[in-house]
Amino acid sequence: MSGRGTARLEAFAHALAMGADPTEAAQCAGYPQGSSFKANARKRAQRDDVKAIAESLRRPVIAKAVEANFEWAFNYHRQIVEAGLNNPDNKATIAEAQRSLDAMAKLMGWYKPDKVETTLHAGFADSLDRAFAAVKAERARVRE
Repeated sequence: MSGRGTARLEAFAHALAMGADPTEAAQCAGYPQGSSFKANARKRAQRDDVKAIAESLRRPVIAKAVEANFEWAFNYHRQIVEAGLNNPDNKATIAEAQRSLDAMAKLMGWYKPDKVETTLHAGFADSLDRAFAAVKAERARVRE
């Protein structure tokens, strides 16, 4: 592919990453308008290389937005907690501070349960098998 085609394709992918629809992205990239302009734009938007370029451009923007929102939320709740600590006589402020501490704990992932690997002991599994077999045999006997 020539340099001009690559530059156009990257400009097209960049416009898609910024939220333009395929037709708008093709216009921004400077593709010539013809009878199948819209169809070609839609096909171009489905290409794997175009999707990869657009995703690589979107990923840092999304990461920054998530980081900024997380930071904002944490600071917002921190201020509420500090206000509660500064006004211990105000019951409403204390209740808000407790809710904010709960929200901060969830944001930080402190409520995630620890993953514990469990295994059944062979003897226990065998006794369960025998018990299930006995129940199954009893059900069959009752049905007869």
